[in-house]
Order: sequence, then structure tokens, then C-alpha cells
Amino acid sequence: MTDSKKILAWTRDAIAEVEATASLGKCPDWGHCTPDCHHDEPDGITPQAAERQAQLTLWHCAGDRELLELHGGSMHSCPAKDDTGYLDEWTQFGYGDTCPVVQRIAEGYGWTDAGQKAPFQRMAEIAARVVAKTEAVDQTEFALAPSPTGYDGRADLARLRARLAADRDRAARNAQHAHTEQVRLVGDGIVAGLDTALRWLDDVLGEVDRSCGKPRAGGPAQAADRP
Repeated sequence: MTDSKKILAWTRDAIAEVEATASLGKCPDWGHCTPDCHHDEPDGITPQAAERQAQLTLWHCAGDRELLELHGGSMHSCPAKDDTGYLDEWTQFGYGDTCPVVQRIAEGYGWTDAGQKAPFQRMAEIAARVVAKTEAVDQTEFALAPSPTGYDGRADLARLRARLAADRDRAARNAQHAHTEQVRLVGDGIVAGLDTALRWLDDVLGEVDRSCGKPRAGGPAQAADRP
């Protein structure tokens, strides 16, 4: 087994192990438990925090697995292997991607007919959505965990939403002024992915507010709440 295959196999096993633990309602110890979770019970976390953390971990596992499958086998050759740079790295699909795994995934979609999304547009959409949602899950852990220091996790979530909204608007402008049809489609894919992530994040913010006893008037997707 090559080094990259060993890493991929280990990562798949690690995700499965964490997911199995979280499915039992337990908080896996893989570095995603915040210190604030532990202040009530020295030897563990509070039952409420454990339940929330387990659900968040399941969401995180789903995102990790989607990214893993997207990049599997292409850790050294895929130009989009930097999954935190979706607005920059994924535009390379517009110039022809040579990663064999990405090509195989794209062929699997079979979207080549007129009026359908091009494969690279779909790839960009998946990347933007998964990366944004994974980052939001990380921030949500802090927002839901009790904080004796008064840390305002919800404010960080709101700032994240504002930043993703700005990313979305920038991607839309770039797509509008793209010099080629492929680059425009990639931009449209990123916009679609971030739109999905923003709707999901609105729901997360609403859940945080409900957990804290502060419901937002008009619901989480109220237009006035959008930056």
C-alpha cells in the first residue's frame, strides 16, 4: 500500500470510528471537544454538551467523508486538494483538471447535455458547500457549549455567515465577468454551494438562539437578518 493509500485508509477508518461513537450519543475524543464542555464535570463533559457534540460530530463526519471521497487518491495531484481555498483553487476546473479521480467523479455525473450543470460546476458547488458547512460546524461547537468565560460563540457564527455571504457575492461578480463559459459555470457552482451553506447556517443560528432561549423574530431566514 502506498503512503497516500495508507493515509486514505486510516482516514476512512477514523471517520467510521468517530461516527460510530457519536451515533451512540457519546462525545468522541478527536480534538473537537471544546474546553468549555468540561468545566462542570472534571472527568468528562456535561450530558447536555455531550448530546449536542455528538450531533455536531455526525454532521462533521458527513462533510469529512464527502471531501475524502471527492479527493480520494489524488492527494498529491489534485489542484483542489487545499479544501480551504474553494474560491481560488476550484476555479482551476475552468482550465481543465488533470486529476484522474476528479475526472472519474465528473464522468460519473454524466451531465454533458445542454441545459445541465457541467461536471466542474457540480464539483465547485460541492466544494463550496462542504467547506463552508464544515467550518460552520466547528464554530457551532463553541456557540452551543456552556462558557464560564462569557465567550460569545454566536457572534463568531454571525461573523462567519457575513464572511461567507461576502464570498458568495464576490463569486457571483467573478462569474458575471468571467472570460470563458467554463469559468462562469464554476463561479455559478460556487454561488449555488454557498447559497446552500448560508441557508443551512441560518438554521444553525436559529437553533443556537433557541438553545439559549433567544428566538429570533421572524425565523432564522428573515431577510432583515441577512448582511
